[in-house]
Amino acid sequence: MSILLQTLIDTPDFWKIAIASIFSIITITIGYKNYKKKSPNTTSPLQIENNPQISPTNNNANNLTVNFASNAEQLNSDKITPIKETIDIDKLRKSTSILFIDDDTKFKVVKILINEGWINTKSITDLKSYNDDVIKNSDIVFVDVQGVGKILDCKDEGLGLALNIKSKYPDKKVVIYSAVQIHNVFHDAIQKVDFLLSKDAEPYEFISLIERFSKELN
Repeated sequence: MSILLQTLIDTPDFWKIAIASIFSIITITIGYKNYKKKSPNTTSPLQIENNPQISPTNNNANNLTVNFASNAEQLNSDKITPIKETIDIDKLRKSTSILFIDDDTKFKVVKILINEGWINTKSITDLKSYNDDVIKNSDIVFVDVQGVGKILDCKDEGLGLALNIKSKYPDKKVVIYSAVQIHNVFHDAIQKVDFLLSKDAEPYEFISLIERFSKELN
């Protein structure tokens, strides 16, 4: 064995091979230590699943918040909501004041609304003053385009009247309606009022709109 070792040492390339091997081992060792230092700590799948640090609030725009609700809670919510909705609508029907300004005294929607429970629905053929209690106490005002606004000498009749009412009472819901489909689409009233509706629309469309506006006002 000693003779074989001595023979290897006496070989011309022995020291070159030995030195190269030592450098390779040192390089690998250093690289492994650096890798261990830079590698972040990882969490096992089991730790992730059982991680208790889940917050129900979103304190950061990058956080993902997941809300959990039991089936029982969802069922209870589904049962309660329609009841609450019915109670609210019943109250709104009694508390919401609706005014129609229309020279057509045979317009049937007014009577239909009263029959539907909107008991504070009134109709006048024209407005005499912007300070009348009838307009001041109204929450939702429907204005016909034609035949009204004459007493107050409104330009463009109903369009001018609706614009003036909305300007004086911006918190009120003002609706323009008409049996004529062609009007000045650039008129300020059309741009500022809350809704445009055909006079020939189904009464249910008036009812739905009133329900929507009454909720927004309360």
